[in-house]
Amino acid sequence: MESFVICVAPELLTNPDLDICYELPEILSKESSGLIQSEGYEYTDDKKAILMHFAAHRLDKALPVVIEVIEQIEVLDNDLKKAAIVAVENGEHYDVVYPLGYKGQFTL
Repeated sequence: MESFVICVAPELLTNPDLDICYELPEILSKESSGLIQSEGYEYTDDKKAILMHFAAHRLDKALPVVIEVIEQIEVLDNDLKKAAIVAVENGEHYDVVYPLGYKGQFTL
């Protein structure tokens, strides 16, 4: 299984409902026909963002679903395009795959 994380900044959400930690994984699982599995969530050390952990057997199939959900589906009345970062585990670090052209540093 390959791992990835979706980092969501509640301050950038229209409706910063923490139920997003449950709703987004359900949507991803449904939209991917079970390919994407939730591995829980946690808050960043500074408590400014939520890190949702996921796994998939086929990351090449899973990531397009993740990006489509972020770009096309409102979750609890939230447009995730402005608030979500998707990063793939790559050994000791994470590579950001969404948004395209992401310039910041990403660490857990």
